[in-house]
Amino acid sequence: MSTIKRKELVHEVAQLDNMSDEETLVALNSLITVIREHLLTGDRIIVPGLCTIETALRLPKTVTTAFGKKRLNSYTLKKRVSARITPTTALTKFLANHQEQLLANYNEEPESDEEH
Repeated sequence: MSTIKRKELVHEVAQLDNMSDEETLVALNSLITVIREHLLTGDRIIVPGLCTIETALRLPKTVTTAFGKKRLNSYTLKKRVSARITPTTALTKFLANHQEQLLANYNEEPESDEEH
C-alpha cells in the first residue's frame, strides 16, 4: 500500500478523461474550494459513490480521574467544529466485494518512510 498524493491523483484522473494535468488540477482545486465554502455555511456535501462530508459540533468532554473527581479533558476544553466524513453505501459495498484484494494489500510488507 502507498499514499497517492495530489500529483499522482491528478495525473491518473487526467489520463482517464483525456485531459491535461493542468486542467485536472484546476478542476480538483475548484472542487476543494467549493466543498470548503459549503462546509463553512453548514451544508452537507454528498460526493456520489464516495462519501458524505459535513461538519459536527464537538463539545468539551468530562473525564473522571482515578480518585473519582470529574474534570474537563484538557484536550477538549473548548467546543469546536470538525469535519465528519462518512462513506456512502456504494463505497462500503464496493470494499465489501473486494475484501480478498484488500486483505492481500494488508499482508504486504509496509513501505519504509526512508524510501520517499
